[in-house]
Amino acid sequence: MRKKHILLILFNLLYSLSLSYVLFNHVFTGRINIHSLVYAVGFGLLSIMYGFLIGDLKNAFLGYLLSMGLGVLFTVLLVRYPIQVNIGSLAAELVTIYSLRNAVVYVLLVISPISLIFLPLGIYLSTMTNRSRIIEIGYILFSLLLLTLLAYNYADYNSRVYSIKLLNVEVKEADVYIKSEKAYLNVTYVLLNHGTKNIEISMTIYKIHFGSEIARTYTENFYGSPLISSPSKALSRSVSIEVPLFKLTRNMVNGKVRVSIIIEMYIKTRFGITPITFEYTNLLPILQL
Repeated sequence: MRKKHILLILFNLLYSLSLSYVLFNHVFTGRINIHSLVYAVGFGLLSIMYGFLIGDLKNAFLGYLLSMGLGVLFTVLLVRYPIQVNIGSLAAELVTIYSLRNAVVYVLLVISPISLIFLPLGIYLSTMTNRSRIIEIGYILFSLLLLTLLAYNYADYNSRVYSIKLLNVEVKEADVYIKSEKAYLNVTYVLLNHGTKNIEISMTIYKIHFGSEIARTYTENFYGSPLISSPSKALSRSVSIEVPLFKLTRNMVNGKVRVSIIIEMYIKTRFGITPITFEYTNLLPILQL
């Protein structure tokens, strides 16, 4: 009897953790597509084996409900933790709400309709054959495969969040000059990725202020070919931006102007495109060319 209880706990634990793998591949976008359906069908096959091993409709249904709750909870905690540690509490709260909503909707609309068809099928099959040992081994191996994939995906996710946290921008040179009655700002900066994963940048927005006045907003798009910041490698970037001459002159004091450059980098993440902001401020001389 004791062995039976231990096996029951093991089967339910593996069932809920396997669900976490399925949910972990869905909660970041929330879109129900062909991939979501494939994962749901794969979990449905696991549900056949789960129903076969439990062998009782009441216990299987109660275990199913418990596993759904634990699977959703564990998935949300997995998603939240790296954000909480590396980004902050506010971002973690937003991520928790977003991932919880996606997980619950996915379970209710996709996972449950498929699993609740396959679950009784497994119970019915248990009355037709006595090959429980083979099903038991298959169930455990299949679950462990999903758990291995979950561990790999989670390690990758955690490393990418950590790499984004350690991304830094160092402005090496900034010049303001006037040429042929036009004003320009030249900026040279270095991207430093101190993490362990490549960071893909799809867009950069430069917001330029002269004193307290916004002078220009300039955008670079890399959607066709993302800008890649590799670990432990400095990526140098230079940009020349034309700025309004009249805004430059009215903020000029003794041939100098206070320049603030806000650099917003839009980075590809599992949640989509996320902006990261860096700021540089300096008092620069105005060169005449």
